[in-house]
Amino acid sequence: MKLSIIIPTLNRPSDLRNALDSISKQTLLPNEVIVIDQSDNDLSKEVVGIFNQQSKNKDLVYIWHHRAEKSSAKARNEGFRLSSGDLVFFTDDDIVFDPDYIKNVVRCFNTNPDVGCVSGSVVIKSSPKGLKWNIRSFLMRTFMISFFNGKMTPSGFGFPIFLHEIKKITQVELLAGYSMNFRRKLLEDNAFDEWFTGYSFREDVELSYRMSRITKIVMIPDARFEHIHSQLNRMNSSHLKRMEFKNYRYLFLKHKNKRIFSKLLFYYSIAGLIFIDFLEFLFSFKKEKYQSFQSSILSVWEMALGRL
Repeated sequence: MKLSIIIPTLNRPSDLRNALDSISKQTLLPNEVIVIDQSDNDLSKEVVGIFNQQSKNKDLVYIWHHRAEKSSAKARNEGFRLSSGDLVFFTDDDIVFDPDYIKNVVRCFNTNPDVGCVSGSVVIKSSPKGLKWNIRSFLMRTFMISFFNGKMTPSGFGFPIFLHEIKKITQVELLAGYSMNFRRKLLEDNAFDEWFTGYSFREDVELSYRMSRITKIVMIPDARFEHIHSQLNRMNSSHLKRMEFKNYRYLFLKHKNKRIFSKLLFYYSIAGLIFIDFLEFLFSFKKEKYQSFQSSILSVWEMALGRL
């Protein structure tokens, strides 16, 4: 069984080096690692070249491919078109895998023929806690923003499980792009939606939810990895907030816009997001929290006017 790993990257050569280093130390190596580079310089290309030169396994090749257009969704699709693996692993450039990550994912595929997609468990060094978090999580459940179970809510919201480690094999609907591993045949007819541009917030959620309608998706506890959360090339909070609301709406319209009641639930969750942003500003009086709240209000206004 041939294995391909696809990594989109943008101006993060140091993070990419760490990710590739963790892949090179796997107890079961992939056959190819495809780096889709959207950087403005050749530093990431040089990193890939170094790993190719230093590779001691002739069956493992590192492939560098440049894309001028910056789009996470399109980069992942481009990587898939260049790949040849029976199993296709998607990850990010700021991920560091435990040595048995690939081996345990492959074992899950081999022992569960009904599973079409496998994800691992992110290592949590400190979980959210305290009064503010308790209030926030309560409001997120109340407003159907997330039930913290890796499944889409009736309002079209929901998030992958990333705030706690998985203790047992867990069936989910939503995955994060840093750990999405598929049987190739599923991706041949189900690509990442290229409506999502740039940073592509929730393109991973959209694809995994779509996949969950046709196959079984699981997260497994023994395929562990660290998410370093690189701060390089992050959007400013105002632009990010606007994109979040725009993409929330797109996902709802694509998958949950069935009847009037569904629309009411969607806007109920939107109201919850605004309320949470307001409370966070009220509790902190920090400039960035005010900007986030302000961006939420402006985004909803643009949505109401049909400009978003």
